[in-house]
Amino acid sequence: MTLDEIIGQKLVVGFQGFTIPEEFRTIVKQYKVGNVILFRENLKDEAQIKELCSEIQDLVTKETGVPAFIMIDQEGGMISRLPVSMVNIPGAMAIAGTKDPENAHVCGYYTGLQLRSLGCNFNLAPVMDINSNPANPVIGCRSYGETPEAVSTFSMEMATGLEEAGVVSCGKHFPGHGDVSQDSHLTLPMVDKTLDELEKMELIPFANGVNNKIPAVMSAHILFPKVEKNNVPATMSRTILTGILREKLGFEGMILTDCLEMQAIQKFYGTENGAVAAFKAGADIAMISHTPSFVPKVVAMVKEAVEAGEIELKEMETSAKRVLSYKEKYLMKENLESNNAHNNDENQAQSSIELATDQIDDLKCRIEDIRHQTVKLVSQADYPLETGDKPLFISPYPFNVSLVGNVKDEEHGSFCEILSGRLGGKACPISNNPDATEIEEVLKASEDSSFIIIGTYNAHVYRGQLDLVSKLAQKGKKIAVFALRNPYDLGEINGNVWKFAAFEYTKPMIDYIATIIEDGGRIQ
Repeated sequence: MTLDEIIGQKLVVGFQGFTIPEEFRTIVKQYKVGNVILFRENLKDEAQIKELCSEIQDLVTKETGVPAFIMIDQEGGMISRLPVSMVNIPGAMAIAGTKDPENAHVCGYYTGLQLRSLGCNFNLAPVMDINSNPANPVIGCRSYGETPEAVSTFSMEMATGLEEAGVVSCGKHFPGHGDVSQDSHLTLPMVDKTLDELEKMELIPFANGVNNKIPAVMSAHILFPKVEKNNVPATMSRTILTGILREKLGFEGMILTDCLEMQAIQKFYGTENGAVAAFKAGADIAMISHTPSFVPKVVAMVKEAVEAGEIELKEMETSAKRVLSYKEKYLMKENLESNNAHNNDENQAQSSIELATDQIDDLKCRIEDIRHQTVKLVSQADYPLETGDKPLFISPYPFNVSLVGNVKDEEHGSFCEILSGRLGGKACPISNNPDATEIEEVLKASEDSSFIIIGTYNAHVYRGQLDLVSKLAQKGKKIAVFALRNPYDLGEINGNVWKFAAFEYTKPMIDYIATIIEDGGRIQ
């Protein structure tokens, strides 16, 4: 391979829009970019996604001679890139809350089948972070829990399900993003732990993934000053990526960076410098998720580093061959083993499949059954959950807690509006963090209400929501609270209140919550 071809196989690039822009076509042709990542802004409906993935494969295969990894963050719950018209699984913490690891397996398998039916072949999941810090603004319910055992068990079941469906899985974010209080999309977090401390907590799920041959691991943009002395994040650390992940844990798969456009890298080091440093550190694939115009400078700087001897050419070749070996395993048709795969053109290197109608129906039923299992009644008030003739429904609109989110208000409306539309009564949308004036307005609006249903969304961080619940409870109102993301909201709500952990602010979940309310708080 030429150096251009080597670098191209080691890049993942994203773009804006539902069709391939000319700029991206030019970048792929000129720089031999071998892999693509898709986000919600690229995905409209099933037909459009299939066509887009097919065009990406045609373009990349023509220009590089090798099929593309087409990646997506389809974790489940609030990090679901597929349109709401398709089947999106519950989030990690919700699934782990069912206490049944088979549910994670099923969700992984059906997610994999659905992704392959669209032409996506690489899922940037499962999350292997342990959510040991409840104040964590970016992981939270994306984690399978607060213990190494739960995260290890459930994350590998998800990964195994994806594997069985023929989709690449990726554990993230090495060496652990759970014990931070800042979001690496916005700044550069730090974890002040020694390697010994990491080995007793954060590294356990990743070690389990390595032992079970997970094909890919994604790095975290986090400083670990007691492990890496050069004041660079894990993504740029040779000590962490090569010394710990590759050599100490024995990982033989692909090492990916998290997106190098995140502020933890772009703001403090620069995206281009981050890519060069990541390759020096031992990363196989550098992620440039949104802006193709970064690619020319990245390639130029990587080539300069190779020519100057700062990056070994042999290591770059080995890394690119590692990527190609996984493409051969997952993308070449003769190596895809799935009872669901069928295609008349056996000569095409293609990874998409067709799902029969009965498979789709079964998929939907199984996932909805698991979603229903995830809802938990945390506490029950001493009055019945009966909404009466004047119920009041209160909630913020869904909002992006982190830049990793993909919430669009117009997709399904607010919790309070959907429920009032279905159950009658009034909707009262509130801001993310209501102040004293807004709380007083809501209190006045609630005076003649027969029952109040509240949907909270990360209220343990946006504490105005908790203040509102407290004030309503103090007035003696009958209240039911549904935590629509992190269940930590409920631990800070006192008083005689119904409390439910629902884990996700999605239309399927809100529909099920309506059923729970209609059944007087009974969970099926």
